[in-house]
Amino acid sequence: MPAPGPGSPFADRLNYLFAVLRPHDGDPSKANSRTGEFSNTHVAETVSAYGDGTITAAYIGKLRGPAGENPTIRVVRLLARFFEVPAGYFVEDAVTERIVGQFQIVQQLHEQGVKNLALRAAGLSPASKEALLKMVDAARAMEGLPEPDPADPADAPNAPNAPNAPNAPN
Repeated sequence: MPAPGPGSPFADRLNYLFAVLRPHDGDPSKANSRTGEFSNTHVAETVSAYGDGTITAAYIGKLRGPAGENPTIRVVRLLARFFEVPAGYFVEDAVTERIVGQFQIVQQLHEQGVKNLALRAAGLSPASKEALLKMVDAARAMEGLPEPDPADPADAPNAPNAPNAPNAPN
């Protein structure tokens, strides 16, 4: 699913969340068996359980469909709560861009095996973690890579604006 760009309709923004966020606990009752994404039924039931009105799976389907159904502010807030994004994600291009960028960084980290490295480092002493960081810095130096700024997500390898990234502007 392509990331929603500026001016994207509500359905594109919602479908993007369905595409990138999946049930973490492996419970098949939460997922669409064909796509693996959250099912409309699960989202509707969960959102309705928040106690701020009832939403049906059919309505979720309409919101996701090409007809361009626009929800009320209440529904936007409920969907934002379910997907754990700010409500502004659905209506403000700057917020959408920031959230999409965060999802892309997480995806890049997952693809690059960083998650596996981090999981293996969990529980190590601070001294061992420091030693691992030094080893990573040494490996980067051996490969001629600059030292990244840990406070700058753009310095993540292959980040959209990182030097030498596939889609970096020239």
